Amino acid sequence: MFSFLLLNYFIALASSVKITPSAYAPASGYPMLRSPTVPALPIRATISAVFCAPSTAVIDTILKNGAGRFASSNPVLQPAFDYIFTHKHENFSLKEMAKLCHISPSYFSRIFTKETGENFSVFIARHKIEWAKRLLESTDSPIHQVSDDLGFCDTGYFIKTFKKFENLTPAVYRNMYAGISAK
Repeated sequence: MFSFLLLNYFIALASSVKITPSAYAPASGYPMLRSPTVPALPIRATISAVFCAPSTAVIDTILKNGAGRFASSNPVLQPAFDYIFTHKHENFSLKEMAKLCHISPSYFSRIFTKETGENFSVFIARHKIEWAKRLLESTDSPIHQVSDDLGFCDTGYFIKTFKKFENLTPAVYRNMYAGISAK
């Protein structure tokens, strides 16, 4: 029964982030079954084979589509939110985002804090950690790769930031999540 629920979870996860079965082919190493009525699916692929070594396409899809979008009530800020949520792998400053919105950095900071309830740097860090949690849950990428994928310059800083928000390291989080998923 649990296997069925786990399989349904993975199918729902894949469809929620718009991952096509062909994105799993390079990761699974199994040939693909072709049918005019059924989408391409791996032959004899186990869940662990599909999710243990995801391709770059899967990671990119999770980062691009899996974390949603922030709809600002202030249209002046929307270009910044759009940029933040579509360029998760980059580092950007408050000044760059203010310039993108065509306002001064101090005004951007004030209305950003009013809109989100937290300052710019905390908002960015918190979202990057949320995106990191998704990658840790759905891939077996090494911690340094997750750190690099989210634009952290140093893996140690990524681990420190992750621990600040989650009260545990990324490796412990992944092991805890894997333990919960396996039950």
